[in-house]
Amino acid sequence: MRNSQKGITLIALIITIVIMLILAGVTISIVVNGGLFNQAQNAVDQTKEAADKESIGIADAAAIMEKSGATSEPQIGDYVNYGDYLKAKTYTAAIAQTGYTSDQTFTTETDTKWKVLDVTGNQITLVSEEPMNTSNGIDNNGLYLQGATGYNNAETVLNNMCSTLYTTSKGVGRSMTWDDVAKVTGFDQLPIEAKAKHWYYDTMDDFASSYQATYNYTNAYTPDVNNGTTQTNFSATNTWEKMDYSWEYTGSDIPYSLDTLGLVIPRSIFDMVFGPDVRDYNYDNAYYYWLASRAVNANSSGAGFEVGGVGYGYADSGFDGLFDSYGGSGSYDNSVRPAVSLQSNVQLIKRRSHKWNSRMEHTVKSKEVQFQQRGCKSLCGLGYI
Repeated sequence: MRNSQKGITLIALIITIVIMLILAGVTISIVVNGGLFNQAQNAVDQTKEAADKESIGIADAAAIMEKSGATSEPQIGDYVNYGDYLKAKTYTAAIAQTGYTSDQTFTTETDTKWKVLDVTGNQITLVSEEPMNTSNGIDNNGLYLQGATGYNNAETVLNNMCSTLYTTSKGVGRSMTWDDVAKVTGFDQLPIEAKAKHWYYDTMDDFASSYQATYNYTNAYTPDVNNGTTQTNFSATNTWEKMDYSWEYTGSDIPYSLDTLGLVIPRSIFDMVFGPDVRDYNYDNAYYYWLASRAVNANSSGAGFEVGGVGYGYADSGFDGLFDSYGGSGSYDNSVRPAVSLQSNVQLIKRRSHKWNSRMEHTVKSKEVQFQQRGCKSLCGLGYI
């Protein structure tokens, strides 16, 4: 038999090598002339540039927040969307509680906007942006309190009303108090010597002998005895405090000082407590509202039993006298201003919003919800949305 061998011929091998060389040349030409290396380098450069821009953007955002005073913690005056959780409710202040001539019925104002009033540790307190419009079912003059009954029950009525109308799963409602005003303005931190001077006492001896004195009254009336209808002997100690302001306009960005006290109150806080433009003696925009605080304004002549309030750019722990040691009584009306103490399991997460103004608005979220967010980027972990 003949042997048969199969294999590649020399000519075929040469042709294959030539074709491969041609293809290699074309490929190299495309890579070099087509800019493949440049495109790859551009992709690397663009990736690096994007990373740099992201870092710069985060740094700029932090700088903007620092410049605007924004931090990861809520600040006094920041808006909070607490109103989203309110539901319409009613509260009736009965004659037996207020001493007024008829019952008064109030309804939740669900469109109320809310601001941070105080941050102490983990406790955050909010306050309504303005006092309630306070339609009472009779007129639009607010809550009427009258006589010894009104004085005795004032704190209970105000707090119960605000609790009923403004408590939610996120916070517990109550009324604004004298202590709230004194704390947010810094008045409570002043030494007694400064307060004495503010109350027009020339010396501490004059202050002690008059304001701090205890007065004894004979055949006088007290609201704690039979609704003020029984004569009795009693002693009264002055518990009344007042913040009375004397302002000098010095420019739109300059805070105003409390006359004689050296107390500087930022404009934003003053406006929040007393109303916008009141510092310029524009009382048309002044806030008038009860404080759930009572005081006795006593002197050698007699004692007045008064309920706290804010109005005309000043605040009193005893704003309106409802009863006195002579047996006289009066009826007064003011708006009501609710405050809310947020629950301990609620925290505020800051977000940029232009819904109300250019300030930072906080959104209320419970702690257990915060860590369930999905798709959160790095800034989300700081509580910003």
